Amino acid sequence: EISHKNRTEIVKEALQEYLQKAEDQEEFKEAVVELYLDDEIGFETLKQFIGRQDAESIRASKALLEQGEDLADELAEL
Repeated sequence: EISHKNRTEIVKEALQEYLQKAEDQEEFKEAVVELYLDDEIGFETLKQFIGRQDAESIRASKALLEQGEDLADELAEL
């Protein structure tokens, strides 16, 4: 099959496909992070899907969130 598309159309379609795949990957990573934050998966699983550096950042953020919740609970009891 011969295509009658010009280079601009081909590049535009390829870029759209690339951006869609990147968006899908980002949505998947966000879903994995949510599972970790909800204690549905462990740190090692998180690390496998999003990489060590990002996983460590998420783990640190989760610890801070949990500390904040504990402090809020303690203050509410006063």
